[in-house]
Amino acid sequence: MGSPDHRSLPNLLSDREDRLVELLAAGTEADIAFALSGYPAETSAYHLLSTPRISRAIEWRMKQAIKTVLAPRALRYLSDALDDEAISPRIRAAIARDLIEKAGIIAPRAAIQEQSQKTLAEMSPGELADIVSKLETELASRAKDVSAPNAPAVDGHVAAIEH
Repeated sequence: MGSPDHRSLPNLLSDREDRLVELLAAGTEADIAFALSGYPAETSAYHLLSTPRISRAIEWRMKQAIKTVLAPRALRYLSDALDDEAISPRIRAAIARDLIEKAGIIAPRAAIQEQSQKTLAEMSPGELADIVSKLETELASRAKDVSAPNAPAVDGHVAAIEH
């Protein structure tokens, strides 16, 4: 089931508040949105915008715009960029990686294949220690060295370089 219409929440917005929310979510500057919504100049914009029902309504409208308009456009753009050979292969690979991550397809999981299909609760301390050791080894193999080249070592550690 989708998100409820913000007007169906217990605290309905007035027509003026709804117009204000619509304008703000569309990117209209606050003072202009207040004037176009019919609020007098002396209305405290900060106070009204900080009320939970107004801020929730603005957030809801913005999320709806992202889901229904902006995200599909961005996806089309990125899809076109993936096929555009004028864009560097490195950039296209970064786009592909980002799309895969945003889709929820993450980096490869640990390659531990236990022959017994025990849950963690059913494993002995020795079996758990073995799994931890294998996972630590795998993570260490994925790590990238980010230390500065030619950095002086002090007691086996890289020292900070003073400028």
